Amino acid sequence: MNIEVRGQDKSGNESYKEIAENLISESNISTLINKAEILAEPQEPFFIISIATEGVRSTKKVEDISILDESDEGCQVIIKDERYATDLLSKLWEEFGKSDVEQSERLKIICHGVSCEEIEDLELEPEEEMRESIINLIWQIIPEGFRVRKSFVSNDKVTMLASEDRLKEKWIKKANNIHEDNMDE
Repeated sequence: MNIEVRGQDKSGNESYKEIAENLISESNISTLINKAEILAEPQEPFFIISIATEGVRSTKKVEDISILDESDEGCQVIIKDERYATDLLSKLWEEFGKSDVEQSERLKIICHGVSCEEIEDLELEPEEEMRESIINLIWQIIPEGFRVRKSFVSNDKVTMLASEDRLKEKWIKKANNIHEDNMDE
């Protein structure tokens, strides 16, 4: 994953890069992020961050992303693709409650008292959860006090402009250009 930080304050840029690297690596979506771009101009003041992902994964049935095995305890779910682990666990908690869903290993979940038939047709819509996770991650990276925000969202990228002040049209244009991959305006 590549993180690019630009702005007038070179030492500030290094700090923003370190903060972004740490928060992204600790997030549950770090494997989905290809690139993060930050334009920080605290003297104006505005902050733009754009996070590009591998693209939106389509809706998947649980049976397509895991191996289901009926046992005495219930249905054992073995996840075939690690990228779906967080979304699948959340979906199972939502459907059957945390008390009946046990993650015994990183990629192994047991749903107590639940048949595999009840689970196999459940659908995950990871694109919605992924965007939500990216937006939450961006909010953690944006400097405190920058409460005025505007977002740009597409299938494979989320860009946010933030400021302490009312957003200026030229900042909105810069954010849109970054979102559209025109880094030099």
